[in-house]
Amino acid sequence: MDNIDSARIFLSRCAPFDRLSSAQLDYCLKHLQLHYLCDESLDEVVPKDRPQLYLIKKGVFDLLGNHNQLIERLEPGDLFGYPSLLTKRPITNRLKVLDDGLMYSLSQTPFDYLCEHNQEFADYFSRALGDRLLTESRNQEHDWTQLSVADILERTLVSIGADCSVAEAAQRMTENKVSCLLIQDNDELQGIITDRDIRSRVVAARQSYDQPVSEFMTSPVINLDWQAPLFDAMQAMTGENVHHVAVVKDNKPIGVITATDLMRQQRSEPLFLVNRIRKADTVEQLQAIAELVPEHLHQFANRVVDVRLVGDLLASFTDAFNIRLIRLYKREHGTAPFPFVWLTFGSQARRDQSLSSDQDNGLLLEREPDAEEAKWFAGLADFVCDGLARCGLKLCGGNIMASNDELRVSEQAWVKKFKGWILEPDQDALMRTNIFFDHRALYGDNRLFERFDSAVSKLATNQIFLANLAANSADLAVPIGLFNRFRTQKLDDEQEVIDIKKSGIAILNDIARIHSLAAGIRDCSTPARIRRLSELGAINRRDGEDWLAAWRFLVQMRLEHQLNQTIPDNLIAPDKLDSLARRQLKAAFRLIKDAQEGLGLSYSRGPFNARSLLMNKLMQRLRQWFGGNQDTLLWQQYRYLAIDLELSGLDHKKDQILSVAWVPVQPPHILLHQRQNFIINTQVTLGQSPAIHGLTRENLEQGAELKDALRKLAEETQAYPNTLWLFHHAPLDMAFLREAHELSGLEFLPPKLIDTLALEHKTLKRRGKEPEIEGLSLDKCRARYELGPHPAHNALEDAIATAELFLAYCYRNFRAESHTLRSLL
Repeated sequence: MDNIDSARIFLSRCAPFDRLSSAQLDYCLKHLQLHYLCDESLDEVVPKDRPQLYLIKKGVFDLLGNHNQLIERLEPGDLFGYPSLLTKRPITNRLKVLDDGLMYSLSQTPFDYLCEHNQEFADYFSRALGDRLLTESRNQEHDWTQLSVADILERTLVSIGADCSVAEAAQRMTENKVSCLLIQDNDELQGIITDRDIRSRVVAARQSYDQPVSEFMTSPVINLDWQAPLFDAMQAMTGENVHHVAVVKDNKPIGVITATDLMRQQRSEPLFLVNRIRKADTVEQLQAIAELVPEHLHQFANRVVDVRLVGDLLASFTDAFNIRLIRLYKREHGTAPFPFVWLTFGSQARRDQSLSSDQDNGLLLEREPDAEEAKWFAGLADFVCDGLARCGLKLCGGNIMASNDELRVSEQAWVKKFKGWILEPDQDALMRTNIFFDHRALYGDNRLFERFDSAVSKLATNQIFLANLAANSADLAVPIGLFNRFRTQKLDDEQEVIDIKKSGIAILNDIARIHSLAAGIRDCSTPARIRRLSELGAINRRDGEDWLAAWRFLVQMRLEHQLNQTIPDNLIAPDKLDSLARRQLKAAFRLIKDAQEGLGLSYSRGPFNARSLLMNKLMQRLRQWFGGNQDTLLWQQYRYLAIDLELSGLDHKKDQILSVAWVPVQPPHILLHQRQNFIINTQVTLGQSPAIHGLTRENLEQGAELKDALRKLAEETQAYPNTLWLFHHAPLDMAFLREAHELSGLEFLPPKLIDTLALEHKTLKRRGKEPEIEGLSLDKCRARYELGPHPAHNALEDAIATAELFLAYCYRNFRAESHTLRSLL
């Protein structure tokens, strides 16, 4: 029983390992390694300088080419890494983690051995290599949205000091053949001046060329980090109506990208259409352009890896139509009587519009207008709302539009509305705040919006209001029920569906909004809110990453669904999804349900449930085992022995150890080749327990002496510094080990202990849950990390399953943070 049953079963179901002989499979198993793969362990598990064959056991990953183009989506049973093993070429592709998981690896030498001794195995990879090369040769057009701004930064930085003259600036722009200059002071970005600024602000205004550029520069400068996606640059240009964006690295400017740079990458894509919108002279021209948008979105979706960007792009188009309509009205009716802000609410404000979104907007006025002034603003509202409807953004059924007199009011009146909703939160008020607290200034006076937004943000920290919002959100039903089954609604045609917006995306938006209001975060996009919450420590970093992943998955699923519909809706039929999508959808809903429960506990004014006496006693016993000083090395710097015992019963005084096994763990690796499995020679009467674990009388009679197994365990523990023992439910196994050492006349000197059961209990309690002891079984804990059940329950299999759970727990809960052993004890 020294083989690894689960690995053998898994390999025997995966081509081409299913074509290996029994002896060749044994050879493969002896050289196989197991790793936990996530963003933090990626570089160590998949090194650029050491080609290996990789086989996905659990998780979902994207294999990307050297231009960030998607080569293949990898799921359990898929292989990668073989092109470099076969051709000896340098590794150029990279892996992107979509869903953390487990992965086997096989190094060059055993791979070559198996290819040499099994022709079918070798032929399989030869054909796979040919298919891969063909795929790469066909995929010539890379997805520009996956590039970073640094990828297209062609020029070195051209800048000038703030005290230099306009004439000097123009001369430097001519010499360097650039259309703008960044203005710096000791590496600090002060502003930007463009050729258009010089024409309109200096030449046309007949200003002196000897004046300093600081008098005519634009400040502050729209800038992006050098690693930001190129799509963010397009959003910045369309949203801020600029043609130049500064690129910074470590907060220091390194260059500029222009609208021309983006157009060169996109060929005939988004920025061209946005420019057409900006240049339209009539509503009829805008309407004609709007008719091109659906087909444009379809083409864009077919070219990009990340379909979620379709929602961002749609928001950019909507913003452009909206702004152009405002400008057309102003051209016809003159300048506004006084400063105002055009507000967007809901999905347009969050920039997560779908193909079925309607318009939500309002007008923020500096003061209450007189009759003539009110007429100008009413005309603006009617013109823009009607124009948006003609361009495909339907009128709001709830009349949340600037054309509504109640939503076209002064700053003071808007703040009064919010104060009323907050201090008297009836059901209608709570519904309205879910819409109006997602607001963004699209056009107008930035200082006016800043005053308004600041006042509303301060009001929103009211604890009673937050508690009511949380309670209201907790009442919304997440469509996942007992036994992990979908809760669907039946349509007239008997089709079972889920409203993915109402039952998923909207609830997650609510959760992020409530936490953000409490934390004083003024971003209104859900991803931005979640990132800020994590940065501020308002939510657990792992929770933030999970929420973000769930939100992105649901938004992408909705958009993919709508892109295939004539009349878009939000109704997903689970039985029409493939198994992976169903699994991911269930995981997203479970996560939202957990977040919903946590929200209720965070803002509830009631007492917490009593803690479990049984779990308190368990934690006391665990603390007795740990003892000693808590070292300050990072948890990844320790070596762990994942240990499991099979027992004849649960009484350490009467029952016996039937087998003991362990596997070393050196994060993120599980060292399968160093595993140990001892069946113990014992005269125990066989009952139910041995039968469950596949032990027979013959196994036990031919087994090793318990004393020898204990000595081997001690040798392995002492052979490496900083070795710890790892269990799932340590008190039981430790009681048997202590008793066995005493009966064998051996000194019992255990190292520090880690218990995955205790870790999971602590994590659940921190999230406001108090699980029963049955909910902390090895299989139940693994299920929460989507590791799945392990097929064979014996000491070695359970030790490996515990090792997998431990790595999943640490990498998912700690992520990029530096945690010492203190976090685990």
